[in-house]
Amino acid sequence: MIVVWSAIMPAPRLLAVKQVQDRTTLSRATIYRLERDGKFPRLVSLGAGRVAWLESEVEGWVTAQVAARDAASLDGTLAEAGASA
Repeated sequence: MIVVWSAIMPAPRLLAVKQVQDRTTLSRATIYRLERDGKFPRLVSLGAGRVAWLESEVEGWVTAQVAARDAASLDGTLAEAGASA
């Protein structure tokens, strides 16, 4: 299958493991473990021992972690409000 990238559909940006580490603050081992366990975006094999991740998927994962934190914080706030009522 041939895909033509354009201004409407820009080519996906790839991140090397070091870039993923920088964006997530996770260690290399943790990135691979989470990916293996299905808790992190899947890597893209580029051949010759090179792998990368889609930038959009890594950014989405980070956003989801923040949303989960905020939801947990909100749940705690609601529980506290209910207990004091």
